[in-house]
Amino acid sequence: MKPDDEKTLSRLITMAESAPRPNDMAAARARNAVRESWQRSLRARRRQRWGLAAAAAVAVVAVSLAVFGPSVVPPSPVATLVHSSGSVSIHPASSGGPVTISESNMELRIGERIDTQSDGFAALHLSGTHEVRMAPATSATLVSATSLELTSGRIYVATLGDEKAALSITTPFGEVEDIGTQFLVGVGSTLEVSVRDGKVRIDRDTVVSAGESARVSEADILVEDDVGGEQWLWITAASAFTLEGRTLDEFLTWICGEQEWILTYSDADIRARSQSVRLSGSIRGLSATEALDAVLPSLALSWRLEEDVLIVRPET
Repeated sequence: MKPDDEKTLSRLITMAESAPRPNDMAAARARNAVRESWQRSLRARRRQRWGLAAAAAVAVVAVSLAVFGPSVVPPSPVATLVHSSGSVSIHPASSGGPVTISESNMELRIGERIDTQSDGFAALHLSGTHEVRMAPATSATLVSATSLELTSGRIYVATLGDEKAALSITTPFGEVEDIGTQFLVGVGSTLEVSVRDGKVRIDRDTVVSAGESARVSEADILVEDDVGGEQWLWITAASAFTLEGRTLDEFLTWICGEQEWILTYSDADIRARSQSVRLSGSIRGLSATEALDAVLPSLALSWRLEEDVLIVRPET
């Protein structure tokens, strides 16, 4: 190597050592891009029989890419991770190991897979049109700004605002497409779809309406009335709702909205108190009933559910 080349390489390495370090997700993307760039350069070197000096130049480029970012511009974000609790990881689109989630409001790109473990919950916003909440033991991959692939587990989908853009969900049993709605999708030995509001289309020919559920196997599709119940309870655990500083009434109103319950108080005194009492603590990772059990006893209150009516009363 010539003296000038040695000085250039030394200066680049010094710059690399002093540069700020990217976060785990950015570093993973950079490593993957560098790996692909390096593999391409190796194939080209075999064809063109580059000399030793050319190989050293490629190494310098690789060092620069690792620190300053890949030369290939990454895809634009199509979703944002707005909430997570428990064990949640992101698998980059290119080869490479998973990155454990350590922050909210993380931008997500096409091809990235989100996995929740047995104690994990996550909530995503897809291009401002849909909220997707993931239950524990769920795996989903971002295909585009309006589509994802669900390979296992359960998700809850809600249209944000007045947006009418359809969301397509690919599963091993077929495709699920919403039409401005709120619904659950579960993948296991069968595909299960439950619709709370609006309509869902399965494989472009079966429509499931509000108040209905569908079970899809390799043999057939069964559509019937949705009995509701416990299958909806987990969605509050994946919500970004924060308890700190809220009034009791705000908390109860929110949880009833999540579950489509009707809130009522056993007497006027409790109603008035609920509007002035401020709450503290966290309900992170708790289902609807678990959150009620965590909050109300500390205020000497209890609750009872009669069909779809939540009754808040004094503790007995």
